Amino acid sequence: MGPSPERGSQAWSDGSPAADEISRDSRLLPPRSNRSAMSVGTSLKRALQIAVILAIAIVGALCATRTSATPDLELYVLALIALGILGIGLGEFKEAVAAPIEPPVERRGPLKKGDPTAQQFDSALAVIVKLIQAHLEDNSRYSDSLERANRDLPTLDKPEQVREVVSSLIDENERIQNKMNELSRSLESSREQVAKLRSRLAEANELGLRDPLTSLGNRRFFDANLIKEINKAQADDGDMCLVLADLDHFKTINDRFGHPVGDMVLRLFGELLSSNIRGRDTAARYGGEEFAIIFPNATLGDVADMTDNIRAQLEHKRWMLSGTGQRIGTITASFGVAQLRPGEGPEALIKRVDAKLYEAKISGRNRVAVDAAA
Repeated sequence: MGPSPERGSQAWSDGSPAADEISRDSRLLPPRSNRSAMSVGTSLKRALQIAVILAIAIVGALCATRTSATPDLELYVLALIALGILGIGLGEFKEAVAAPIEPPVERRGPLKKGDPTAQQFDSALAVIVKLIQAHLEDNSRYSDSLERANRDLPTLDKPEQVREVVSSLIDENERIQNKMNELSRSLESSREQVAKLRSRLAEANELGLRDPLTSLGNRRFFDANLIKEINKAQADDGDMCLVLADLDHFKTINDRFGHPVGDMVLRLFGELLSSNIRGRDTAARYGGEEFAIIFPNATLGDVADMTDNIRAQLEHKRWMLSGTGQRIGTITASFGVAQLRPGEGPEALIKRVDAKLYEAKISGRNRVAVDAAA
């Protein structure tokens, strides 16, 4: 495939990673081994806690029947049973607090090791994991306290002894409640930090797929979107067309008026393309002074007409320098158009469209060449 006449040296210089890497969705989660260990550990802790609480309730009931003649002792036993039930509530509250911290962070492409955003994500997740581990340790200590109370309760026969056990459990309950409040505040702070990182990552992904000069999609965006639209068209047995456009004599514009004027022309041509696309149509800067438009659900005839309309709009614009009023002259572009064939891949489609663009160039420029072959 030969180069087009007067193409700038940057026309094909925009390299990009493989499209499947770009479009791949990944989710930033704690390592699978950590998640499994945490899940199993939590289940074991809950099972142990429930078993201990049930044991306390049974023993407490037995003690209550034996000490019904002693109201104070019976009151302490009932308070002990209530604390056991409260332990279940604390376990449930722990799950409710921990649940919101695991929303997946969606992104395009893997975060590279050493990337500042990746490091900040790792740091935030490490803090969250430490908070959860600290809570599990506190919960374990609370379960140990309940177990000791369960062990000591059958041996107690004096109200003062029961009062001492209940007082100890009340103190332990207050301590773990304070820990829960501290954990809740820390998790909320970590959640806000992760939310900010997600927002920054979304902005970085947007910038990574956007051409900064024209605000159109860049080559990476084009590669990923073309594969997606081809797959959809093949799956739905639908139509899809591709257009490549190249500004005529663009190198001359840069040489005569300077690169700032050339950048202005590229930017305004990008705006012209954007104003002529609808719905799922997408325009992208393909490289240098070349642009691409993907037209899903469109026939070759319709796309050829729309492309020629864009060509005519560009040709009839009058360009001049805003500061001096110096006329730049007429600016035109050449276009190649082709429709996706059954079973065709992106490389073959681009090759056919580029061949038509080359044909438009060597045929005099400022025209649309259409691949009408079925």
